[in-house]
Amino acid sequence: MADEPKQPDDIKGILSELDAILSDLGTAAGTPPKPADAPKPAAPPSPKPPPASPIPDKTVGIPVKQTSEPPPPAAPPPPANPITALPMSEPPRPAAPPPPAAPPRPAAPPPPRPAAPPPPAAPPRPAAPPPPAAPPRPAAPPPPPAAPPPAAPPAPAAPVPSLGGEVPAGMPKEQIRRVAYLYTFACAEARKNFSVFLTQVAKSVSKKPLFLREVMSTEVAGASDPEAIYEEAAKYKVVAVLAIVEGWPPQRVDAMAEACSRGGMLFRSISPADVQKKSAAVDIIVDMMLLPGERDG
Repeated sequence: MADEPKQPDDIKGILSELDAILSDLGTAAGTPPKPADAPKPAAPPSPKPPPASPIPDKTVGIPVKQTSEPPPPAAPPPPANPITALPMSEPPRPAAPPPPAAPPRPAAPPPPRPAAPPPPAAPPRPAAPPPPAAPPRPAAPPPPPAAPPPAAPPAPAAPVPSLGGEVPAGMPKEQIRRVAYLYTFACAEARKNFSVFLTQVAKSVSKKPLFLREVMSTEVAGASDPEAIYEEAAKYKVVAVLAIVEGWPPQRVDAMAEACSRGGMLFRSISPADVQKKSAAVDIIVDMMLLPGERDG
């Protein structure tokens, strides 16, 4: 019998542990482990021959040891737990969650009750005949047209009172000039001073003194219409328009000057700072000497 190699104790221990691990895996996977092969019975050890007893040599008298061959070594026993190859099983899959419970179905509504039949409709009443239309009244004849009242004779034009500058009675009309003054609210006081000063200068400039008859004095503002002012001055037969209108828009001043020039009137704009200057007053009086005098009616 051939000699089998001996297995060390540590290899046996490792094999035992592997066998236990595989057994646990098989149990967890739900696969029953295969029964391990029964260990083979160990061969009984061969009996050792008894020690050779010295046999006395009857001839020589010296004990001679009987020699014999040593017994063959005993075969090692098979491993107690041989490793059995087990099939590797997949790990258990997680259990699927239970399906959600279906919501309870709503209770079916009770069947509708049959509607009661509508009451029979009352028979329609016969329509009342319309009342007879009243005959149209005859239209009243239109009243005769009223006779227009007789036209009243035109009233004589009232004389325009002089606003300043007294004119002596019996003064020749060629020495009288009709003037109009325009001023803004801020220049009201300056207009009065200028009117008095200009009247005095007019009497001393020439050999024949001039007399100024102030027939119109109008306060103007931003919305005043130059054309309307000119029409008003023309009614009073004004020959000169003198303006102290600081604060009036320049385009309004220019429009007033153009309207006066178109109608043959003298237009002068005086600054409030020049109302007491004799040079400014003399220039205006010299221009007025060339204008026509006061006319009748």
